[in-house]
Amino acid sequence: MPRAPGPGDISDHARWVASYLFALLAEWEGWVHRRVETIELIDEVRLHKHVSLDLTVPDLPQGPQQFSPVLPLAFFFKAVLYNLDLADQTGEALPVVSATENGLIAQLLLVALATALLGRDLDDAERAVIEAVPISAPADADEAVNAAIAIDEKLADAVFANLCRTFGTNFLLLAIVDASSGERRILKYGYEGELEQAPPQRWFQRIAAMTQISLAKLGFGPFSVSLPVETLGLSASYHAEISMPNELAISRARLMASSGRREAEVVTDPRGLARVHFHLEAPPSGDLVQRLRLDPGTPWQGIQARIRLSVRVRPDVVARPAFVIAWLVATMLWIGLGLKASGLVLAQDPGVAILVALPAIFGAYLGASSQHPIAVRLGYAARDAIWLAAGLAFVAAASLLTPAGLGRRTVWEVLADIALANAVGLFAILRIERSVLRQRLGR
Repeated sequence: MPRAPGPGDISDHARWVASYLFALLAEWEGWVHRRVETIELIDEVRLHKHVSLDLTVPDLPQGPQQFSPVLPLAFFFKAVLYNLDLADQTGEALPVVSATENGLIAQLLLVALATALLGRDLDDAERAVIEAVPISAPADADEAVNAAIAIDEKLADAVFANLCRTFGTNFLLLAIVDASSGERRILKYGYEGELEQAPPQRWFQRIAAMTQISLAKLGFGPFSVSLPVETLGLSASYHAEISMPNELAISRARLMASSGRREAEVVTDPRGLARVHFHLEAPPSGDLVQRLRLDPGTPWQGIQARIRLSVRVRPDVVARPAFVIAWLVATMLWIGLGLKASGLVLAQDPGVAILVALPAIFGAYLGASSQHPIAVRLGYAARDAIWLAAGLAFVAAASLLTPAGLGRRTVWEVLADIALANAVGLFAILRIERSVLRQRLGR
């Protein structure tokens, strides 16, 4: 079993971890061979990530009291990690370094790096400024980082400045493992996170976003999803897999990298519908370096990245059943009008009324079906069309139970026109959704 430090050992344990941690952070690809992320969408704002790491335990200095090795897994934004679980390849749960010791390790690491850059010991005031960076709130991180860098121009070094910014808004997940140096291990962890939420700031951006959402709800556009990628460059090989529930399909999938306000596509999956894959091994290519204006040889580590998806409801799940119900109701109403025009009178019979109302019964069942939250959001138009068709059928059935001279024909004419327009609209949605997915499949 991995041995975690007790309350009285935290200080010595933190100094031991900080003594070798910088070397591991600087060379992730040297000991983490492969990182695989499996992502599932929970709803419109939450996701679940399951990450598997294939690594070799690096050579570490001997720790006090034979403590088990502590390995960094990933950086996370300073917030609660919901439903976090961590285990090895056998499924045995592994402990993590406590929040208190985590902050202490980051402080010791930054102080040691600053001391090395300055070539002298820090005084108490300088040490306090640097130690404030890892324990600052994300909202105060910029102020704390700027104060640390302002101590001396030598601390403007890119490595120190970037590490300060990283620890200012993030914490490092540190796992305690029961393994020896040189041993090959598989570690797995999972947690719930949030999709990227970047509300547009300008008025025209807000209008464009509202228009896109409205078109998606009507079935004439995709639902855009942005998934943050925090671990790009933290291994020699990176692989991400995103799967969709049965009701949804992916119409576009791209892995994007950004530097400042510049963003560029790194890799895309042109075919996946239910599942997409992204795979990276080499450092940024020359073309990407030019597009993002990066220095030659810049590694993936430190480059902001996200996965952008365009998601649609599968037409066979909601749109096609809604289309069938809508056309059935429209056909029934127009047949009734045709019979009336031919001189035939629809009988004022409860049995006939029940027959007319049957499509509404099936429509109500389809409209209330259980689906993924995103599918529910994107299926508003189809579901509303089902409820509309159901309502038209009920009104038509009710009119059959009234005396024939009370404007029944006029009522049926209005209902028939509405039903036809409803069916035509559903037909357009169905054709658009099928065309987009067939185009992605190359058909």
